[in-house]
Parts: sequence; C-alpha cells; structure tokens
Amino acid sequence: MWTDIRYCEGRLKPIVGERKLEIKAPLLDLLKRSSEDRSSIVRRVSAEILIRELDNPGIKVREFAERFALDSSHAVSERGEFALRKLDEAERANAS
Repeated sequence: MWTDIRYCEGRLKPIVGERKLEIKAPLLDLLKRSSEDRSSIVRRVSAEILIRELDNPGIKVREFAERFALDSSHAVSERGEFALRKLDEAERANAS
C-alpha cells in the first residue's frame, strides 16, 4: 500500500486468505506414516485421529494404540493409553 506515491514510499499490507483442500488419502496410510513421524506434534495429532476412529474396523486400532502408548512424548503416550482404556472398556461391554 502506497503511503506517498511521489517518493515511491509504501508499506506492505498483509493479505490473508484460505481455500478448502479436497484431498483423499487412505486413513490407514496416514496413520501409519504419521505415527512414525519425527515430530511429536504430528504423532499427537495422529493419536487424536485414532481416538476418533476407534470404531473403524478397517484399522488395526490396538496396534496403533500400543505404539502410541509406548511413545517417548508424554502427550502422545497419554493419548495412546486413553485409546487402550477405551478399547478395553468396549471389549468388556461386548463380552457381557
């Protein structure tokens, strides 16, 4: 944005925008790759997705939950343990 066009003086005005992305990636691939990522933030988000998908039969939920429970990051391991507790509760409810 020009403040004084005679002297070619101006300042930058930030432009913020967004657009919707339409990406279709297999959930199992995303979980596998993100659970092995170096960043604990990516692994934490992956664990959150796993918790949302606990009822999805196409995913080896227990395997991923155990991997997350053993993670070195406390935030990730906490979510993995939560997923394992939920799985155990669901198995006990189904056994009754």
